Amino acid sequence: LLSAMVLVLIAGLGAAVAPAALLPAAATLLNIAVVSSAAAVFIACCMAWKDRTSGVRAFAYSFAVPIGAVLWTIVSDQGLTADDANGMYLVLLACSLQTVWLALATAKRVWVVRQERDAALASEARMASIAETDPLTALLNRRGFIGRAEAMIADGRAFALVLLDLDRFKAINDTLGHEAGDLVLC
Repeated sequence: LLSAMVLVLIAGLGAAVAPAALLPAAATLLNIAVVSSAAAVFIACCMAWKDRTSGVRAFAYSFAVPIGAVLWTIVSDQGLTADDANGMYLVLLACSLQTVWLALATAKRVWVVRQERDAALASEARMASIAETDPLTALLNRRGFIGRAEAMIADGRAFALVLLDLDRFKAINDTLGHEAGDLVLC
């Protein structure tokens, strides 16, 4: 696809600067380049359809619109010429549609990427919370406590540490069961 675009660019530049005597030959070369790029775009569209990636599809289909307009002009008018106002307007319209198509596809892709980023950030925050808290009591576990304590010490903030000892807790677990022990801890 890139080589077809370069071919059209070179042929187009050659046709733009060609002297009047060489203009028919330059137009023929430009038409051949456009037909070649149209074939490349058709192949890219087929590959994009098989790939099923929306970004690739939108990009390939957006190029199919102006290339189709240029092909229509070539077939119906025997090429693009300076006095072919209708064909030129058709190509300009197709290029405008291509711009709108690409803008919409890009906006949709940016929206999808933002949604994925927000979901990833929410998941990361949820995993960080799970990694730092005890699921039973919802208090900080060792990892969470050490992280918060180190941050408070580094900031130079004053804090207090309260230790709680439950006497005969093992006896509660042994006699009443671990569910009763969990209730006592909560």
